[in-house]
Amino acid sequence: TDAAILALSQRCRALTTLNLSHCNKITDAAILTLAQCCPALTMIYLDCCTMITDAAVIGLAQCCPAMTTLVLRNCYNITDAPILALHHCCPALTTLDLDGCNMITDAGS
Repeated sequence: TDAAILALSQRCRALTTLNLSHCNKITDAAILTLAQCCPALTMIYLDCCTMITDAAVIGLAQCCPAMTTLVLRNCYNITDAPILALHHCCPALTTLDLDGCNMITDAGS
């Protein structure tokens, strides 16, 4: 739940890797707090977190510049918008999984 992510964010500020795959009740608010409290995140797995939107991904890009891996597989609300933020803010990004993100167009890829 968002409450669990908020508690984790506040207590584990040196977190570098987090797998929230299939946590389909997690919202942008939790991911934004996580990004702000845990800027050392390098790997985050959000596949099938279907409530996540562009706002969460942009927040991760802006707050976690050392991110190397971001998995957004089957996050249906993701569009082209955060791709530019990831490109500019996360130069170390080597893995970006957008499989099943059907709102991504050729312009964003």
